[in-house]
Amino acid sequence: MKALRLHQVGELRLDEVTLPEPSPEETVVRVRYCALCRTDAKMWQKGQRDLVLPRVLGHEVSGIDLTSGREVVVWPGATCGSCSFCIQGSENLCPDIHIMGFNRDGGLAQAMVVPKESLIPVPAGVSLRLACLAEPLACCLNALHQIQTRPGDRILVFGAGPVGLLMGLAARSFSARAFVVEKEPARLEQSQVYLDRLGIPAGTQPSAKGFDAAINVCAATDTLFSGLRSTRAGGSFCLFSGLPHEDTITSDVVNEIHYRQLRVTGAYGCTRAQFHEALDIIRQHDRDIELLVEGEITLEEVTGHLPRIADGQALKILVRIE
Repeated sequence: MKALRLHQVGELRLDEVTLPEPSPEETVVRVRYCALCRTDAKMWQKGQRDLVLPRVLGHEVSGIDLTSGREVVVWPGATCGSCSFCIQGSENLCPDIHIMGFNRDGGLAQAMVVPKESLIPVPAGVSLRLACLAEPLACCLNALHQIQTRPGDRILVFGAGPVGLLMGLAARSFSARAFVVEKEPARLEQSQVYLDRLGIPAGTQPSAKGFDAAINVCAATDTLFSGLRSTRAGGSFCLFSGLPHEDTITSDVVNEIHYRQLRVTGAYGCTRAQFHEALDIIRQHDRDIELLVEGEITLEEVTGHLPRIADGQALKILVRIE
């Protein structure tokens, strides 16, 4: 079968590979769509802490389970199933997790071996084309759960890339209201049709202070301080994105948290339960989410699009796999 494998940083090749034999706990998924993520592009450019090479990239996957014939999306983790995190439904924090597209082969291939417990059925009314976006949307839902979002909350979202825009939609499922901040005017303009359709206000700077929570969907230290300053006393801040290795946090940031009694939390990945939530949102808002899809490409065309994705110039690009 064909598979797009990263052999070393900067070297992505379309290979002919043999699919491993699945164990009794695994199945084979015939991949139909794999959406490209900025993380895929960054791994291609720079590597990533969890990346083990060579590796088939791709973790936003929909396809057909060849065992049952069902349409499925793939929760991209393979976990132990027995630790306290797995038992309590926080399987994204399993210390033994293997992540597809990072340290286990992912979905930029004609087929992939997947743990049966990682299959999520695609509900009626959701296309495989949009179902592959359940993964980034579920990650947004995880962030909103971590800050304990309540109806009526005002959420400040830093970043108008695809994930920041999905965060604005996800906030509506909590009956909360998002405001999107994007310092790049061109990216804000690219997102305007989607923002207008959903009635999400946006600008290059926060419009006010006193937000109930802020979420940094872009990896930048300046958004951390700006988000904390824009949040009301007793509010929450979510680190959805990590920070570059060379960045440091000053005492001003710590003091802002301390004196205003702010709650700071991380959000890493998502759970299977959040995948189900995401698919329900896609079912209700398919026309809205379709506005985020820039187009479809083939496996052969992926490398040519990665620079734009890495630079934050693209919306969602879907790889359609035959």
